[in-house]
Amino acid sequence: KQWYQRRVAITAGEILQKEDPEVTLKALQNKKAYLNYIEVNNSVRYHEILFLAMLDKTETALEEGKTSEESDIYEFYLTHTEIQDIIDDINEIVRKEIAESKFRAAIAEINRCALGDCARTLLAALQVTASRLKNVNDLNFDLYLEFLKAAKLSKEAGNLNVDEIQEVLELANEEMRKRRDLEGALRILHENFLASNIDGTFQALHHAAFKLPTLHKNAAPKYQATLFFELAKLQDKAQKEGLEDYESIRLTHAQIQNCIAAVNNQLKEVRRFAEAIANINGCLVQDDPQETLGALHVQAASIKDVLERCADDYHVWIKEGISVKKQEAEQAEGDSSWIEMRSPDNQIFFYNPESKDLVWVKPEGASDVSHYMAQDEIQWIVSRVTAKRLRDEWFDENVDKVVRLQSIARMSLARKRANQIRVAAKEASDRAKAAEEAAKKEREEWFDENVDHVVRLQSIARMSITKKRYRDRLKFLHENEEAALRIQCLWRGYLVRKELQKRKKYRLRLCVDTTA
Repeated sequence: KQWYQRRVAITAGEILQKEDPEVTLKALQNKKAYLNYIEVNNSVRYHEILFLAMLDKTETALEEGKTSEESDIYEFYLTHTEIQDIIDDINEIVRKEIAESKFRAAIAEINRCALGDCARTLLAALQVTASRLKNVNDLNFDLYLEFLKAAKLSKEAGNLNVDEIQEVLELANEEMRKRRDLEGALRILHENFLASNIDGTFQALHHAAFKLPTLHKNAAPKYQATLFFELAKLQDKAQKEGLEDYESIRLTHAQIQNCIAAVNNQLKEVRRFAEAIANINGCLVQDDPQETLGALHVQAASIKDVLERCADDYHVWIKEGISVKKQEAEQAEGDSSWIEMRSPDNQIFFYNPESKDLVWVKPEGASDVSHYMAQDEIQWIVSRVTAKRLRDEWFDENVDKVVRLQSIARMSLARKRANQIRVAAKEASDRAKAAEEAAKKEREEWFDENVDHVVRLQSIARMSITKKRYRDRLKFLHENEEAALRIQCLWRGYLVRKELQKRKKYRLRLCVDTTA
């Protein structure tokens, strides 16, 4: 075998000098040469590289001053091992060139398909082994097309290289994973809040796929109600639009995020509102009207119609109101430190100024009566105090006008009352006249019907009355005859004296007129 290998080395050297690739290929394919992995398509390269290698070796030997007669034949010719190594290197280079060519073609095909509309074609191009791409998922082909098309269009010139394509695929895979996680999270969330499972809804919202901000345990009922009503609103809208499968409509990720953000913002506003009201209650401990006024002016408390000149009255009235509340709370059962209030959207919530806890459901053991004043109670006091002060100030500034207005009003009322009395009197008079006329008419009709009996009865009655009067007068005269005579004398004397006085006055007037 060694002899054959040595012979092959010499023969190969002689053949290479002929510069014929076909002859070189046949020599290399000789079984007795014991050379492996000879590729027919690489014959030219075998010939060129082997020839250059032999020339290089020959030049090296000549430079060292060696001659073919004195030196070993391997000083000028390639050894069997060197020939095999060169063949292997050429094969490797060619394989790499072919693979690189296929790779470039695959990348070019991917770039071409990325600008098309067929996701299946793009998937087939991505799955070609020559593309050297990893983690190509059959289920994500639509997303691959969307992402690669966007990347291709965003690149000003040229094709996407393999690293850029691989990066886009990884992004698409990650996005699809997030979407699948989000779909699962959405399904679990809808199952819980449609079943009115508050705890389950709160736990489902913690899924990382939702990317929600901080969630508050005490707002869990609010989250549940907000999501439920938002879904109901969407389904009602779809039903009005005539969609048959409106019941299958579900909230999107963005809508859920908006709902949670709205609840959190509302929770912040409600907490600021509740703390402002608690601050008003707490200011009364300092017994400082100005501090109470400052607490009432806080915008978050939403107390309207506050006047600085009423600070003392506000303080006294609110303090008295809290005193009454404490007395009522002492008689009630349960924890009276919870205040029942209404949020800006008119929803009831409960706040404890001592523990700073805020809940949307009445706590167990909480009393129906709180020893703190709520916002509506404080607003009622402030409004009444302000209205009274403004009314008093207006009266003081317009007292003359008020008196004048009162007099005009009273006069108007008196006239109106007089008119009413006149109208009532006239109506009563008319009714009386009508009744009298009716009675008179009825009497006349009766008289007409019974005139003979009436005349006979009247004559008898008058005769009886006349006889009685005559007998009474006669009896009186007989009993008081002297007194009657005396009275007659006195009366006649009075009449005579009166006549004489008239005559004297008349004569005196005549004398005065004559003298004048």
